[in-house]
Amino acid sequence: MFEVFESGSEISKKEYKERLPALRAELLETQFALQKAGIPLLIIVAGAEGAGKGAVVNQLNSWMDTRYIETSVFTEESDEEAARPFFWRFWRKIPAAGQVGVFFGSWYTRPITRHVFGDMPVDRFNAKMHRIRTHEQMLVDGGMLLVKCWLHVSEKEQRRRFKALEKDKRTRWRVSDTDWRYHEQYDTFLKVSSSAIRHTDTAAAPWHVIDASQDRYRDIAFMETLLHQMKTALH
Repeated sequence: MFEVFESGSEISKKEYKERLPALRAELLETQFALQKAGIPLLIIVAGAEGAGKGAVVNQLNSWMDTRYIETSVFTEESDEEAARPFFWRFWRKIPAAGQVGVFFGSWYTRPITRHVFGDMPVDRFNAKMHRIRTHEQMLVDGGMLLVKCWLHVSEKEQRRRFKALEKDKRTRWRVSDTDWRYHEQYDTFLKVSSSAIRHTDTAAAPWHVIDASQDRYRDIAFMETLLHQMKTALH
């Protein structure tokens, strides 16, 4: 399913600069409208390693009013989190009415990762996806606007980015052994990710897959997708 998102879509610097001011202004205006309407917004940023998920989150926080945004990064579970139900750590960060929550890492991360590396059999993975689908439906039924974006890069582009980062002493730290482990399992990662998306792509909480091969296109596509979903929730 991801092949169609490897088109190499691009936006020139000129077009980017022309579109950016109006897009930023509209995002802010719509954010305030959601706040006034009391609609909570949860944004899930997921995707391939090296696709620029962190950069997108940084852009989001620079383009919108961060007074009403909380970004949560979910890595390894703490002992406190591991002793509680799976969704507990996420539920604590769910945004209140009129607020915005950004999940960098989410309830998708651990099931996908464990299934890719053989630590979760397919039946348990499918059951976990069903629970996630049910959980997301519950959030939407409760008035939540849930926007899920998956950033995609090809295997070749992922490898190119990792090597480029490693060549520069200033950015070498950004590529870990774990990143290369993911790269070695790229095909499996895509297969598992495709399955996760198919299981949880619903009318209430659809997935938006974005070609992240060019930073400018990725950022504009992400923000326009977010803006469209925000406007739809207001009508």
